[in-house]
Amino acid sequence: MEKRSRFNVKGRGKEVKNLKDYFTLVITIHERKHTLETIQKHYSDAPFNIIYSDSSREKTNLYLREGDTYLYFKNELYYKKMKKTLDLVNTPFVAEICDDMLLNLQSVVECVDFLDKNKDYVVCDGLYSEKYKNISNRILNIDQNNLSKLQRVEFFTRVNIWHALNHAVVRTKTLKTIYNFVANDPNLYPIRMFDKIWSYISFFEGRHKKLNIRYCDYVPTVRILNDARIKYPTLLQKNLLFSQIRKDQQKLLSLSKFLTLYGYGDEESFLFTQNLFRKNFE
Repeated sequence: MEKRSRFNVKGRGKEVKNLKDYFTLVITIHERKHTLETIQKHYSDAPFNIIYSDSSREKTNLYLREGDTYLYFKNELYYKKMKKTLDLVNTPFVAEICDDMLLNLQSVVECVDFLDKNKDYVVCDGLYSEKYKNISNRILNIDQNNLSKLQRVEFFTRVNIWHALNHAVVRTKTLKTIYNFVANDPNLYPIRMFDKIWSYISFFEGRHKKLNIRYCDYVPTVRILNDARIKYPTLLQKNLLFSQIRKDQQKLLSLSKFLTLYGYGDEESFLFTQNLFRKNFE
């Protein structure tokens, strides 16, 4: 017999919960406005409220449904605008996505339902587009119950999964913990480290679940500034960046501090972080 979600997707009936009371979607915008018509059309019937968090050079004209919000932070750094945006999120679950991502609405409902029923889990998503198919399959085949917290962190970073975790449905408390941690330590800049930090902290907040459902697709796009494409770092350039961080004792100390929040000693936290960078980027 098919399992039914406890959430009222279509907004009818009193026997199930209203998703708007439980989930908020944050869509971050930065100089990629040509995707927004597709984005807004996709989410026009979404059974939850949306917050648009925009850091572009100029404000964006958007259609806002009842309950939706538009915030503008001109040229603001990503983690700073997200920290401010999360101050307005009052639902227990949230997802932050970029301005080129199309979440499957039914999959969002299933992820929220799973987290609501399983209190020891903090993150839930599903399968991403073909680009990440092999990674998703590897995650589905791993029994996380047999891994310690440190082993889970090491496994997920080894398979380069951190890019997906920070767009999953997550407990709002966990997401606020992550952004508060990053915002309070300037040594954790540049922002290209943030996906890795997100993965680290979320694993110590609780368990992760990847459902065998289609979760996210993408709008083909590039970011545009002054009619020129922004050049993002290649994998080689990122590895060089992380290699430099590995040699920077102060950044490693800053990155390891999150472990002390969960009862690990200073020396143990630093050695684990150092070894993890050595294994991945040497």
